[in-house]
Amino acid sequence: MDRYYLLGVIERIESERSVHDKKFQGNQAHSDCLKRFDKTLAMLRDELKKAEGSDNSLSEGSTGTEKA
Repeated sequence: MDRYYLLGVIERIESERSVHDKKFQGNQAHSDCLKRFDKTLAMLRDELKKAEGSDNSLSEGSTGTEKA
């Protein structure tokens, strides 16, 4: 995924997470949402680290086609 796309998605999910309790307070159907937000954010941040790592290796002269 594109690094900037991931940053945008993370930002939107964080903002939605921050208002979630106010929007759905008392609604039992939303009792586990914060755990799901946190899990999703963790996965997206891992993907962002991978994307940034591949960007760094490409900027250091690697073409990404070298064999190990």
